[in-house]
Amino acid sequence: MAGHKAPGAGDYSRYLDPLCEDAPFARINFTSVRDRSALAGVTTEMPAFREEIFGPVAPVVVVRDADEAVEVANATEYGLVAAVQTGSLERGRDLAQRLRTGIVHVNDQTLNNDAYAPFGGTGASGNGARFGSQSSWDEFTQWQRVTYREAAHPFPF
Repeated sequence: MAGHKAPGAGDYSRYLDPLCEDAPFARINFTSVRDRSALAGVTTEMPAFREEIFGPVAPVVVVRDADEAVEVANATEYGLVAAVQTGSLERGRDLAQRLRTGIVHVNDQTLNNDAYAPFGGTGASGNGARFGSQSSWDEFTQWQRVTYREAAHPFPF
């Protein structure tokens, strides 16, 4: 913005008009935008597992059994949301209790969340459940929200 003066009240047209033209979009490189992707062969040592990916990318780690799945899920420093897909609601409840996350969905998904439900992660994720309504009052309690469905829900992807 070198050489530009700050606009006066209501004098934004010289800044906004160029943004509405087609020319600026011709200079934007959209090749860095990813389509939905699943990464196969991921291990717990890879950056795709260790770092948060803010995009439609699912790193897939293959495990032997449910115990190893919990171990792998808990091996990351992040713990905002986890999901368990199972044919046994009882097994889903057991796994949910073992996962160190702020929210666990059993045969469910993170859509249409209630804004008044506790929302806080563990580790480097979330905010310690300080947002929400009355749930916020227990600031020093580590909340975990768990949702359940009797059977797996069909997902739109």
